[in-house]
Amino acid sequence: MQPDQYSDLNAFANCPSSYTPPLFFSRYLRAFLPSYFADTAERFAEQSNVDFVQLWGWESARLMVHEGLSEEVGDVGNYASGSYDNLLNGATSRIAEVYRSAFLRTVAWFRLSGLIDQNDYIEYSLKMCPIDASIWEIESQSVPEWWPKVSSSSPEIETLPEWDQCVGMVTKELEGGQLLAAEGAVIPSLERPLTASEFKLLPMAYSVEGPEIPEASKAFHALGACVWLKFPQTTRPLVIFDGTDMHGWIPLHDSKESLANLIVRPLVARVRSLNINHWQPWRGYHPPFFPSLNLAAPSGRACKDGTSWFYEIQGQKVFWGHDWKIGSLERSSKGQFMLHGQYAIVDREWLDLRLDDEGLRLGHVLRISIQHRKNEYDEPKTFHSYRYIGVSSLIL
Repeated sequence: MQPDQYSDLNAFANCPSSYTPPLFFSRYLRAFLPSYFADTAERFAEQSNVDFVQLWGWESARLMVHEGLSEEVGDVGNYASGSYDNLLNGATSRIAEVYRSAFLRTVAWFRLSGLIDQNDYIEYSLKMCPIDASIWEIESQSVPEWWPKVSSSSPEIETLPEWDQCVGMVTKELEGGQLLAAEGAVIPSLERPLTASEFKLLPMAYSVEGPEIPEASKAFHALGACVWLKFPQTTRPLVIFDGTDMHGWIPLHDSKESLANLIVRPLVARVRSLNINHWQPWRGYHPPFFPSLNLAAPSGRACKDGTSWFYEIQGQKVFWGHDWKIGSLERSSKGQFMLHGQYAIVDREWLDLRLDDEGLRLGHVLRISIQHRKNEYDEPKTFHSYRYIGVSSLIL
């Protein structure tokens, strides 16, 4: 919808410059909606020197009066956007819908007033759409039998049994391919009730130019920032795995990094939808893996079937991904990681040809995170540890 098609946007001109949004709005805004909304409002205000939050609060109050709604927290008092205790993922309320509507109307007024450009207007409007149908149609599976599981207790993060299980995954052959990347919760056990762990196994193409190899944590963070988005004005911007070529896909943070004498290139990127996917929080927690720009080809296509998303070149599937979840994931427990994971499989022959053409080698970085409580009612503390897998310091 174009901004001039919204009804009565001129009413924003009636907002007094001295107006202060209701205390309820200011106090509970981040409870009824994801933080994205308030963060975006603050960013708009900084860029335009016009108080977006003030106008948003004024329009919200006006709509509340129009709908006859009272300001009360009610049964749905929090929006779950992460791993928090006892929260309902994807929950909404009439007040939240008022706040969303007022947000959209304020964005439209900013566009009508020339304070933001057309691309921003389209992008921030599309984000309100609830789902990406192409992701919604892919079923999450049960936990693979080979997925890392808690097997015994250990006092130190560096000696957790999970390490050996995760390291062994890099040669795992699955479905006619080889495991390339994986992340998610380690399956918990009653043997370790006060400890929860998760892992991220990220691949990289690398070369070595000297003896100085950086800490694995630096390579991990360089690899983890790689993202794919769709340009808001491209064809079908709200559908990612739609079986078409990758025209309109935008790579972010997908370049080679020089880390001391180690040159690393990401091999997987996260696919992020333009919309805020309220109804599948696990796929927001672990955005789907996909080949990075370093692997993508002009003729490649992003596709899906009932249980996977995949990348194909001239009809050949060369990369595919799955995810799993345990339970409905409607609630999360303090001190536990979300019981969800994903993994990507690659045609190893195709990958080796790509790496050989560039004179690169395949390596991985593994991070294991642990949440630990000394006693049942203690606040959990999170610890991270990093390790290279298959990375040689020899110059070849």
